[in-house]
Amino acid sequence: GLEKNLKPIEKAYSANSIYVVLGKNQEIKNINVFDENGNKLKQIDLTHFHNGLKPHLHDFSDGSKYHPKDGLPLTQEELKLVSNAEKLLKEYKS
Repeated sequence: GLEKNLKPIEKAYSANSIYVVLGKNQEIKNINVFDENGNKLKQIDLTHFHNGLKPHLHDFSDGSKYHPKDGLPLTQEELKLVSNAEKLLKEYKS
């Protein structure tokens, strides 16, 4: 079953991984990208606005542990990641 994850994921269990967190309606809430040491590089939030942007990106690559204040626009690469995650979720549900 799917477990409720209420606090943000700080550290990944495996290197270079991507964790997708679902909201209560099984929609993608955020996507977390980690480096080879399991440290969070970025988090893409899809369900709320930040700096007028939805979806938006929080950049953790400077090693910050807390939610960076800036909500940044997504690059083409990140938009592709979102659409791949949505595609996988659709397949998983069907």
